[in-house]
Amino acid sequence: MFPLVNRKRSPRKRQRPRLQPRLEGLEGRALLSRAGNFLSIPGALRHTHSHHAPSHTPSMAKGVFFDDFLYSSASDPALAAFGWTPRSGTGGPGNGSWSPSNVTFVPGPVNTVLQLNLSISGKTAAQAELDYNKTDMLGGTYAARVYFTNTPDSGTNGAQIVEAPFWTMSDYATTSRTNKYSEDDFEYLPNGGWGTSGPTMYNTTWYNATANSSITTATNQSFSGWQTLVIVVSGGDVKYYDGSTLLADHSGKYYPRSPMEIIPQLWLFSNPVTSTWHVDVDWVYYAQNTVLTAAQVEANVASLRASGTARQNTVQ
Repeated sequence: MFPLVNRKRSPRKRQRPRLQPRLEGLEGRALLSRAGNFLSIPGALRHTHSHHAPSHTPSMAKGVFFDDFLYSSASDPALAAFGWTPRSGTGGPGNGSWSPSNVTFVPGPVNTVLQLNLSISGKTAAQAELDYNKTDMLGGTYAARVYFTNTPDSGTNGAQIVEAPFWTMSDYATTSRTNKYSEDDFEYLPNGGWGTSGPTMYNTTWYNATANSSITTATNQSFSGWQTLVIVVSGGDVKYYDGSTLLADHSGKYYPRSPMEIIPQLWLFSNPVTSTWHVDVDWVYYAQNTVLTAAQVEANVASLRASGTARQNTVQ
């Protein structure tokens, strides 16, 4: 049903410790509920891009992770308090370094959106990644509203970049050398690569963290613009959707075996051409041990926004 290909890259090798949320000395840290790990804002503020919390707290559904990315910058204390860390330094994947300054928050179609930026100059690149510091998601529905692009913001087109604003991975330090390593990918290459030409979406599910230990479905078409991406991990199958369209269905030994985190990322694969790029993420969502369609996810996100919930994590 789907074209399977051998993607020509190794899994994401990242030799760095897992970081814990930095809570010391944060102004207004009492606004964050440690029991429910959520933040709520009134509806009037959601459309003015305010980053202040109100006094009321709506009731929360169990087993739900949600973030509307209502932050001011990568250094916003609320970002670290909720569990996000902009990546810095070197290490795979890609052909460049990781810059926290390339993780930004800008006005979007409804609220503030997460924007990942990539700057390529000569043979070097400043890439972007945002890590969540807990790996506690496994079975259920993962989703994100993301914006892909086929052309750079500036410079010359032609660089082979990987737009990966929504993918999941188990803790690399503890699972990479075992067959419990788990990774489920949405990776969009606007200029092709890994054996294809032209805009291509790669959905890849990993068995372990070694080359040639994954199964990949390639969809050779443009995904430019806003898309609602969904990964359903349930009943032995990993299903990847763009809205209501099923792009890939992977099963067998590739089914995830370890809890994972959601990671937004943008990086250079090959053919460095001086240019700048960006991708956006409006929100991310996860429902534990629950199978949902894209329409159901969008309805749940709308309900969370209407209730004034900016972010929450009730996953056990």
